[in-house]
Amino acid sequence: MKKAQLEINETMIVLFIFILLVMFGVVFFARIHRINVEAEIAARQNLDLVRISQAISSLPELSCTIGNVQIDNCYDILKIEAFMKILEDNPGYFQGTLLYYTTINIRQYDPFNDVWTNEWNLHDNNIENSDQRKIFVPVLLYDKRTATKHFGVLDLTWYILR
Repeated sequence: MKKAQLEINETMIVLFIFILLVMFGVVFFARIHRINVEAEIAARQNLDLVRISQAISSLPELSCTIGNVQIDNCYDILKIEAFMKILEDNPGYFQGTLLYYTTINIRQYDPFNDVWTNEWNLHDNNIENSDQRKIFVPVLLYDKRTATKHFGVLDLTWYILR
């Protein structure tokens, strides 16, 4: 009888160790899978941010044309100011379409004096206590009044719901 009890106890210990090893393996692979999923989500969010910045860059309301030729990554300062007036009159102009929860600023930089000279806040729909993704796109700002070109930055912040 004692030998049978020892064999049952040995079998139970072996099964217990086997179950522990299986549980450690499941936990380990679940964590690896979670890390991979989080990395994929972050990559998709970054792609969405680039998509939003490309959509903003292609808005005809902001793009500049010189001699009926549209210039890539160029914004017309007069169009920006007119667009700001449209947004003031119609606050929901882009609400719920391509801009989602974003803050969009265009800033003009003067490299000779090392200062930011102008800033236009095109859209501000932020979420408190949320994750953020930012992208800065260098752009050309064209002023038709003086026919001058300036360096600018498109500052796009996307607020992500948790």
